[in-house]
Amino acid sequence: LLVRLLRDAGVDAYRTAQGPQNRFAVGFEAPETGEADLVTAFEVLEHAEEPRALMRAMTAHEPDFILLSTDLYRGQDANWPYLHPASGKHVFFYSASGLRVLAEHFGYRAIIANRFSLLHRPDLPRLTHWRLRRLLSTFAPRSRWTRLKDVALTPSVYGADRDFRDLTDRGVL
Repeated sequence: LLVRLLRDAGVDAYRTAQGPQNRFAVGFEAPETGEADLVTAFEVLEHAEEPRALMRAMTAHEPDFILLSTDLYRGQDANWPYLHPASGKHVFFYSASGLRVLAEHFGYRAIIANRFSLLHRPDLPRLTHWRLRRLLSTFAPRSRWTRLKDVALTPSVYGADRDFRDLTDRGVL
């Protein structure tokens, strides 16, 4: 759905074959090679039995940035709602320091704040780093994401109509 919303806003976004069945961005699977500016992984890390394998997959397109979300482990007890022991859905948990170590192993630095983190490769000026950390710290689904939704739902020359024509021309639909 995020790929569809981003494409509707004019962003050249693609998805990987990992995850649930693709219903909203059919025809826009990421190519096996090439570069990406940004990779997103929302509520993905905690499902990986092998975090390094997941990071290898996320860094395959050599993105400068990886934006991710996960609840960080800070010593919560067995009543932590994020555990989901009955379902077994969440199999790996990250502390801030553990996430930093994982990022550094792949050549990234981490800006970690609340539920959102940004892994980055280029050296960022201190002011930019501070601004990004502040933005991530205040990132709330009902505030900043609303702006993305508003942009995505605004009719434009981009988005669903263009993609529908493209997919029809390519014989995907």
